[in-house]
Amino acid sequence: MTRRMKRRDSNSMILPEDQKVSPVPDIIVQNRSREHDEFIILACDGIWDVVSNHDCVALVAEIFREGEADLGLLCEEILDTCLLRSSKDNMTALVLKMPAQTIGAEGYEGKGVMERRRLREAAIADENC
Repeated sequence: MTRRMKRRDSNSMILPEDQKVSPVPDIIVQNRSREHDEFIILACDGIWDVVSNHDCVALVAEIFREGEADLGLLCEEILDTCLLRSSKDNMTALVLKMPAQTIGAEGYEGKGVMERRRLREAAIADENC
């Protein structure tokens, strides 16, 4: 009997290399800078299937510049963006705001996610007319 078979029989577990989805995470250790780090985005593959790292960072930074302080709404906007790009996979997004992140920009006319939604709904209504 092979080692693999013995372990399955004794533990009733499937070894990581035998599973369809890997339970072993990819971990990258990144040094942080308190003065410069603004936010961290944690998301699953349904996000990254349709949005690049760079594009997602740019989207989150723009939403913060627009004055959005509600991180829940910000995460919803990430999901809405991915749905518009036809993501078909599970989607979860979490944004951690760090102390260096500012909200809003002087002279910026945006009002955050609710204004984005209003504009998106108006554009859809115009298309349907």
